[in-house]
Amino acid sequence: MKRKILKFAAIALLLAGTVIACNEKGNTDAENIGVEDIPKLQGTKWKLECIVNEQTGSIQTLEPTDCGQCYTLEFETDTTGTGYSTSNILSINLNRSPYLCTEIEIGEMGDGDLFFDILMLTARYEYDSENIKLKFFYRKEGKNYYLLFKNSVLIDMPDIDFSNIENLYAQPLPVIQKAVQGKWKVYQIALDGFWYNVSYPENLYIEFKDNYYVYWEYGGKPDTVYFAWKKTAIENWRNPLKGHITYVMWKGKPEDDYADNWYFYNILNDTLNFEGYMDPVYYRVAKVK
Repeated sequence: MKRKILKFAAIALLLAGTVIACNEKGNTDAENIGVEDIPKLQGTKWKLECIVNEQTGSIQTLEPTDCGQCYTLEFETDTTGTGYSTSNILSINLNRSPYLCTEIEIGEMGDGDLFFDILMLTARYEYDSENIKLKFFYRKEGKNYYLLFKNSVLIDMPDIDFSNIENLYAQPLPVIQKAVQGKWKVYQIALDGFWYNVSYPENLYIEFKDNYYVYWEYGGKPDTVYFAWKKTAIENWRNPLKGHITYVMWKGKPEDDYADNWYFYNILNDTLNFEGYMDPVYYRVAKVK
C-alpha cells in the first residue's frame, strides 16, 4: 500500500537574524572531483578539529571547544547533509561551492562568526579515506587554509558481532547496512503486533544489496526493488519507539512515501527483525549461511 503524507512545517520567529541566501547553483566542482570519485560519506558524522595554514602548518582551534554539536557535519547522502555552527543549522551540498551555507543566520557564540565567514570562502574539498579526514580549502588575505574535520564515529567493524545487535535501529548507517546485507529466509510476519505463519510460499527469500533487494519464491522468478536510505522518524503509532530518528530503507523516489518502508529493529542469533516505519507490520527473517 502506498500512502502519501502531507506535511506542513511552521517556521518559528527568530529572535534576531539576517537572511543569508544559499547559492542554489553556486560553482560546480566538476574539475575538483569526478562522479566516480565521490566518497562514500552517507551516514558519516564529522567534527571540526582545527583550521590549518597550508604554508606554515600552524593550526587554530575554534571556541567553544566543549560544545559537542558545534562545528559538526552529518551526511544523509554521499554529497548532501546537515551541519551545525554554534547557533545555526547548515545545508551541505558537495555538488557546488560554497559547500556549506545557511538560509538564516542568528547570533553565533565564540568563534562561530569566523567559522560562518570561512564557509562562504570554501572552494574545494578533499576526502582522505586512508586517514579518515575531510578537508575544505579556502583562501583568505592571500593565504591558503583548510578546515580539517575528523570522523566522529570511527567504527571498528571487526569488533562488532553482526549476528547479535540488540539496538540496530540506534546504530550508525554503516553498521545497519553491513548487518542487513545478505540472503535471508522469511518465516514470520505479524500484523498489528500478532505473529502468525503467513500464507506466503514456504520457501520465500529476500536478499539485501547496496541499493536494492531481491525477493523470490525458491525456484521462482526474482523481483527487484530499489531503495535509498533516509534518516527519518518512526511513525508507527503502536511502536514504543514512535518519534525515534533512525535510518529507513526508503523505496522508490525520495518523494514517494510507502507505509511499509522498513527500519531494522534488531538482530538476535542471526535472526533479523524489521518493520514498517509507519504501519504495524513486522517481519522476522533468518540468515542463510
